Amino acid sequence: MTFSRRSFFLFFPGQREKNKVALAVPADNPANINSYEDLTAGLKAGTLLLAMGNSDVPVGQYTQKIFDYFKLSEEELAAAGCITYRSNVKEVTTQVSEETVDCGVIYQTDAFSAGLTVVDTATAEMCGQVVCVWTGFPSSTPCASQKSVRGSFSLRGSSRPTTSPKPPGP
Repeated sequence: MTFSRRSFFLFFPGQREKNKVALAVPADNPANINSYEDLTAGLKAGTLLLAMGNSDVPVGQYTQKIFDYFKLSEEELAAAGCITYRSNVKEVTTQVSEETVDCGVIYQTDAFSAGLTVVDTATAEMCGQVVCVWTGFPSSTPCASQKSVRGSFSLRGSSRPTTSPKPPGP
């Protein structure tokens, strides 16, 4: 499944929208990755380099759930040099854009914003459901880097505790 850069999302205050955890590749896709199954096979063979978020950021936690789903050992992949860790989605996106890695796991909105090719998106079964609750001003990519210049949102995953946004005070 490939999406064009012309696709975009528009969120309004209070709107709940689903963002997807996406497998993104550079524009020319030199490693010919077309799915999470291709990623799994390449990681097991030791022929791919994946950029992912650290375990303390949501996209890194979703990636760990995808590893669990495909029965991949993150520790073994890291020891084999198949994973590079980044502290946020923007850094993962940059590595994919600059082709210093074969692919990265980021949010679909970030891939669109960066002009990257999304070859697959994770199902709720693979990593839980990602829901953004946009509570601020309209934006084209409110979940792009887990923060917004104006307003705020929360990510709600199937097994990750979250807090509800507080209503504005008087």
